[in-house]
Amino acid sequence: MSGADGSAFKVVPVVTGTPRFGSAAGKLAIGMSFPTLVHDHVFSNRIMLLSIDADHLEVFSQLPLHRRDPFDRLLIAQATTEGMTLLSRDGMVDQYGVQRVGGSPS
Repeated sequence: MSGADGSAFKVVPVVTGTPRFGSAAGKLAIGMSFPTLVHDHVFSNRIMLLSIDADHLEVFSQLPLHRRDPFDRLLIAQATTEGMTLLSRDGMVDQYGVQRVGGSPS
């Protein structure tokens, strides 16, 4: 997946609740191994994986505690730092002033 100019999209998903990954957690049924998912869908669609860096952590440390879940706040800090839009149905994200697409505000 890429933009009209051929550049890769950067996507920050927001996960609500306690982050648990994999089909064993009952949250994700992808029908393939994680390495296959990364290769077949992330790399082939030119989706960039965003690492956590010092700038993200600085913003994270200054965020108000509208959300107590540190994982959610870290994603919000990354989106804020990178000037990205979050994909989320969670309207609580709006309290942080970050751009959000998905669902309606709660």
